[in-house]
Amino acid sequence: MKWAKRDTAFVSRADSPSISSVSTARDSTRVEGRESTTHDIEFNSTPALGLADAKTTKEIFDIRMKHDHDQPELHRHLEHRHDTELPKGRDRVRNTYDESIRQYLHTTYRFGDYVIKYCQVPTSETQKKLYEETIKPEHSADILHKWL
Repeated sequence: MKWAKRDTAFVSRADSPSISSVSTARDSTRVEGRESTTHDIEFNSTPALGLADAKTTKEIFDIRMKHDHDQPELHRHLEHRHDTELPKGRDRVRNTYDESIRQYLHTTYRFGDYVIKYCQVPTSETQKKLYEETIKPEHSADILHKWL
């Protein structure tokens, strides 16, 4: 059994607008599993997650899984909830190139007296120009895939 702490940092190469993750392992906090040189993390395009606790998250995911193909029906079900603004918040996020929007990590990391969250911020001129382009009604359903 291996125990390791994963510290993840982000680096951007000067010749590439993409950001890649780098992680290192140190003995300390117990994380059971095989030793690995990488650590999976998830970024979100909103600064706050629209979920409260595990029960609420499951309820909202169930509604989204059932009605995600029908936006008006999805919103009708979400509007019956007392916390309707919470799960509908993600629908107000600007729909543009993934490379052009801020991405937030919602896991916190502690470094001594400091607690941090990572945020990837587009900095190149290309990324800033891409931000001006948004999805339009005439775009195909797979436009984000094509843009990648």
